[in-house]
Amino acid sequence: MDSGIKTGVILVAFVLLSCTPLYAHEGNGGATSPFELGAGCRIISMGGVAATNWGDSYILFWNPAGLHVLDRGEVDLFHTSLLDESINYSALVLSYPIIDVGVVSLGAVQLRVGGIDRRDADNREIGGDLENIQTRYLLGYSRNIYRGMALGMNFKVDRFVQGPYVANGFGFDAGFGMTSAVTSYPVDEIRFGAAITNMLEPKITLVSEEVGDPISFRLGVSALRSISKDRLLVAFDMHKSRYSDTQFHIGAEYLVRELLAVRIGLENDIPTFGLGFDLRYFVFDYAYRSTDLDGNHLFSLTYRFGRSRSERLEARQEQRDLEIQREIEEKVRGFEGQFIDTALLRGEEHMTAGEYEEAAEEFNRVLLFSPDHEEAKLKSALARGSILAARGDSLMQAGRPAEALFAYRQAEEFIPDGRIGSRIEECEIQITEVEDRLRVVEQIFTQALEYYTNRHWFEAVSRFDKVLELDQGHALANEYRAKAKAKIQIEHNLAIKRISRLISEQKYIDAAEELRAALERHPADPIFLERLGEVQELRTKKEQLVSAERAVQVPRARPAANSEELRPKYERGIKLFTRSDFRNAIIVWEEVWELDPEFENVFEYLIKAYQFLGMELYAGQRYDKALEMWERILLVDPRNGKAQRYIKRTKEELSRLEGITN
Repeated sequence: MDSGIKTGVILVAFVLLSCTPLYAHEGNGGATSPFELGAGCRIISMGGVAATNWGDSYILFWNPAGLHVLDRGEVDLFHTSLLDESINYSALVLSYPIIDVGVVSLGAVQLRVGGIDRRDADNREIGGDLENIQTRYLLGYSRNIYRGMALGMNFKVDRFVQGPYVANGFGFDAGFGMTSAVTSYPVDEIRFGAAITNMLEPKITLVSEEVGDPISFRLGVSALRSISKDRLLVAFDMHKSRYSDTQFHIGAEYLVRELLAVRIGLENDIPTFGLGFDLRYFVFDYAYRSTDLDGNHLFSLTYRFGRSRSERLEARQEQRDLEIQREIEEKVRGFEGQFIDTALLRGEEHMTAGEYEEAAEEFNRVLLFSPDHEEAKLKSALARGSILAARGDSLMQAGRPAEALFAYRQAEEFIPDGRIGSRIEECEIQITEVEDRLRVVEQIFTQALEYYTNRHWFEAVSRFDKVLELDQGHALANEYRAKAKAKIQIEHNLAIKRISRLISEQKYIDAAEELRAALERHPADPIFLERLGEVQELRTKKEQLVSAERAVQVPRARPAANSEELRPKYERGIKLFTRSDFRNAIIVWEEVWELDPEFENVFEYLIKAYQFLGMELYAGQRYDKALEMWERILLVDPRNGKAQRYIKRTKEELSRLEGITN
């Protein structure tokens, strides 16, 4: 490269870097950067107010902290011609908000000047045209650091190209922004912003001369006001660079229905004007800027892509909720399965050891948490039959065959495989005399009357039947048997009415509990069996309908007031629950539930924690504490069918133990 061409390069570079008329503001000494115009019609049309004029990716060039407000990915294009068609100024920006990281942005702005005559050192044309290209590449990042305060930064590379000559420089920008909500008229929100551009000045060496982009400072404030469905923004900036006087910028934007924006501004004495059209995914902006030499028409286009940050947060939280729910459900199944397996094993061990009372207790624990467990039902019945058979054996040894016969007859109801038959035959052989028969009849009749008096109708009918087996002409037994049967029918009809009412009110869980209780007293009753099938079918349909409705519902907005404080507690409760630390999980979840009963799934999980802590207490035979825990479920959910069943069974257990003690 000869000295004449080098001289031409240097001359053109200095003209472009120092004396471009568009940027030669009064008092700047000719040292304003060719990139001073920035990019983005919105900011330019509002007089260059940029410190707090956040809303699109072009803020990267002015105050990178403002990137933190971006809700979706954006691609932004900006272009204008300066003075004539041979001088073009363009910008391209790509920004994307990354959850939990911040907003990352890549940008480039370029000034391209064509049609430059090639001249030698004596300023004589030597043929051909030169093209001068100055490009600035930026990598920006911004993040909200604390309650409306954000920081941002830019790393940038300046590149100068003219013919074969290339030079590069590196720079750094920093920015700060803060948003404060205002509850009093006439302002809804105030923003404060500050930026240091070229904190590290990018310097380009042209042959032996070094040309730099001077450091500058920008401070600004803006205020927003909602007017019905419209919005007014007024903003003010002060801008000072190393070699320039302080410049003042003021601008305003009126946004109509989130669709049309009208903008005006004043940059020192230069008026600006612009319009914007927001079509959700596409935004078209126009700006007009007057200068001493001519006016500039500027155009920019923004394309928004991907889901919004709030949508991605909601989707992530929903996924997290599903994972938590699956984890807790797996824990629940594992705990219930372990509890049932342990109780069945202990029951078997007690049966083998001939400890039938203890075996029955273990099998009944299984039925407490799984009423339809077939194996537990069969083994519970076998244990009860074994208890009665053992009682009959004891009575036979005591020489009381009549009472033993009654015990064996009861045992036969639970052990129907004929194993009791030989014992019954032995008893009947011994009971042959009339006196014994009458004595047996009298004993059984007395028992039947006691059951009748205590309103145990089924037991009373069973005893009256035994009396009539031994004495068919027993008038009182016939009379009271008929009365007891009538009471059973009344009870049956009332149960049907209660169940029908619960079904009509769509309280299918309560109806199912009533039906199971009724079937315990009316085994194989066709009406109850039919209604139970109907209830189960209706309950399934209702659950499917609720699931379908939830699937199409707009996600419930979580309360903003305490969500940041509640979430750590809520998730700590989940960790405690999965470690089977139900007591401490309850303490944490109760705090969350008291502050916000609808926060996430705290309502459901709190009930599960009560349920399983109650299980632990019940398994440890601390029935009073288990009862207290399950009663707390009803304080949270008064219609919880499981809790009602647990409480009923536990009270029966306490009554049985109290009877044994007395």
